[in-house]
Amino acid sequence: MTNNSVSTSSILKLIALGIAALAKWYNSLSPEDKAKVIELLKSLGSKGIITNATGIIQQLKK
Repeated sequence: MTNNSVSTSSILKLIALGIAALAKWYNSLSPEDKAKVIELLKSLGSKGIITNATGIIQQLKK
């Protein structure tokens, strides 16, 4: 049986790449669409679907 474990650092790098791609897409949006994305993230965060929505929103607004 092979070991298919993934290191924590690999997962963190993948998450960072995902957030960077999200930020690039977010920055290409109009101000109105950016507001819609933020509201959607807030909604998903309040429902517990995206548990770190506040952190993602902070990263997008940088």
